[in-house]
Amino acid sequence: MGKDVKIRYNHDAGESPLKWRVVIDEVEHLASNIDVLVPSVTTSDFIEGAGQKYHISCKPEVIVWDGDKVILKDNIRWVSHKRHILKSLTYRLYSSCITSLIASVILNNYQVGFSIGTADFFIKLFTYYIHERIWYHIPFGVQKVKKERL
Repeated sequence: MGKDVKIRYNHDAGESPLKWRVVIDEVEHLASNIDVLVPSVTTSDFIEGAGQKYHISCKPEVIVWDGDKVILKDNIRWVSHKRHILKSLTYRLYSSCITSLIASVILNNYQVGFSIGTADFFIKLFTYYIHERIWYHIPFGVQKVKKERL
């Protein structure tokens, strides 16, 4: 289970870019921007003189600080661009070797087969990466997590 995180608006920020109070296991930190990439619960209450206030609570497995920006995420839900790039490279290398071999055997010319495999590698590397990123944003076959409201 992740750490207990509560997010509150920093009313005392004034001109400071640190507009958010991030309370992690009862220790307060300030942040300018927060990416919440985990299921969260939003609660609200009315404060006399301040009005309606909203609070966000979540339990991320991973907390990443990038300067004064914080990213709250689960290990299994976040996939980096580097992973997609590496998958694209290894898949293309494997597939282009097969294409080179087939072209060389059919044409009985290993130099032309190698040229076809090299062109195949670079063209399909780019298109596979785009294809992978598009599918990462398509919800088909992905189970959605319901957010509970208290």
